[in-house]
Amino acid sequence: MFRARILPAVVVLGAFAAFAASPAGAARPGLGFPELLTTQHFEIHYTGDLGPPPDPSRITQQQAGDLGALAEQAYTTEVTTWGYPAPLDDGDGKIDIWVEDTGSPDILGFAVPDGAIPSSGWIALAAGSVDNQHTVAHELFHLIQFGIWTPSDSWLLEGTAEWAGFDVDAYNAADAGASSLAGTVAQPDMSLDCLSDACGPDSYENAGYSRWPFFEYLAERFGNAFLKDVFGAGAALGNPPATGIAALGSELAAKGTTLGDTFIDYTAHVVAGNFTAVGLAGLAPTTYATTSTGTATGALPVLHTAVNHLAARYLDFTRGTSGDTGPCYAATLALTVALPAATGATPYFYSSGVGKTAVPFTVSGTTATLSVPWSTCFGGPDGYVSLPNASLASDSQAFTVSGTLTVDKSTPSSVTAPPAPLDAGPGPVIASPATDVAPSIYVYGAQILRVSTTDRMVRLIVFSSGPGMLQAAAGGRNLGTYQLRAGNNDIRFKLPQSLVNTLRKPAGALAGSPSVLTLTCLSPGGTAGTVVSRKLAIVKPAPKKPKRTSKD
Repeated sequence: MFRARILPAVVVLGAFAAFAASPAGAARPGLGFPELLTTQHFEIHYTGDLGPPPDPSRITQQQAGDLGALAEQAYTTEVTTWGYPAPLDDGDGKIDIWVEDTGSPDILGFAVPDGAIPSSGWIALAAGSVDNQHTVAHELFHLIQFGIWTPSDSWLLEGTAEWAGFDVDAYNAADAGASSLAGTVAQPDMSLDCLSDACGPDSYENAGYSRWPFFEYLAERFGNAFLKDVFGAGAALGNPPATGIAALGSELAAKGTTLGDTFIDYTAHVVAGNFTAVGLAGLAPTTYATTSTGTATGALPVLHTAVNHLAARYLDFTRGTSGDTGPCYAATLALTVALPAATGATPYFYSSGVGKTAVPFTVSGTTATLSVPWSTCFGGPDGYVSLPNASLASDSQAFTVSGTLTVDKSTPSSVTAPPAPLDAGPGPVIASPATDVAPSIYVYGAQILRVSTTDRMVRLIVFSSGPGMLQAAAGGRNLGTYQLRAGNNDIRFKLPQSLVNTLRKPAGALAGSPSVLTLTCLSPGGTAGTVVSRKLAIVKPAPKKPKRTSKD
């Protein structure tokens, strides 16, 4: 058996990935890989031969080292952190990775078991994938599968391995070969267990890779190790050709639920984008049909849609009417779904304008109903309805959706919700100061104040945020306290001659810092506040130039 990781279809380029197959137990690569790099758990086989002719599989030692680090990171996450068993030992205690030609530019890598399952196995990677954490983690997960159980259902094998690749690689869409995570998600109306070229437009869909969000949901609900128990259940059932669904159902039964109920809950997460995974969280569902609810009270168009087993279709309801510029009003949207009896379905509704999670319809027999607050404002948040078919085999199940809009013209509305009122409730209690508070001050000018030995005058321009006082001191001497008013203040005072004489002595002659002028802001009641400092420098005035006289 040969498990390959292929690229999603690049819709913009119209290119579709190819899927390859090879017999189980295919021989490992032989000659042509003279280089070997060994890590704790892996052996990287590669060639660094420059040619001629050039070898498209050539990588450098540095690239081999990077690949080894990525492989060890995947091993740590999948085996040590998640608790999956290590791949079976092939005899030397190491997992072999060959960097080689995979046969197609769309095949990033593949994994091959050495024999009948359970079995050890080996990995091949294209040279262009040696720096791709997603692909390395995907293929390593296949080796883990080989060691437990491998059904013939590729949707289970590839979907779970693709989930592992995304999780280990922090949901990096670029490493997955897509421009966004949305480009890797399966068509919702494709059955979960579909297995043929008729499933979708390309092999990424048909082989099951794109069904990885379902396994992301299972991991978020039951934990990352849940799939280990699914594979264990498959091994215990002992029927590899037809037990993909049976293995899932068996383990879900052990959790106290069913595959059908789990699938319905999954669609409720999809309709609301209610995932924790980056890129899936908040992602709107792919919709099958769109209905404009309009601006007037009345019935909505009736929609008939068929859904196959373990699939879902999503409907989009938009507010108002495009191009309408008139006032908009509050309304009530009432929906009714006639359910096919064989589906066991519970539809869900989600709109960010209604709540943060999907709301279940009320089901009575084969009728499901829902009523939610709405508006006629065009451009407001859309509403989405899920139509899941939870049966395991019943296809072509027809759902009929009808509804009414009731407009309340006495209640104006708007596209966006108003902000929360300021008096929505008591906030934190902040005690007011028990004493007066000093204003804040700002002193304009240079950091060094040059004072003439002649007039010894200090002049300051001080901005104050309110009334108060400014206390000046230098060299341990109080130079006076001056009134401050709100705004700019022109403060002037003379330095004592004795302080000037001290400042003129050589530096270090006296202890302390007599040259530092400290300015302390005080409240009107004397409470100290901001302290600002400036340096004083004593300068001699320039000598006067003699007057020139003219001679006759």
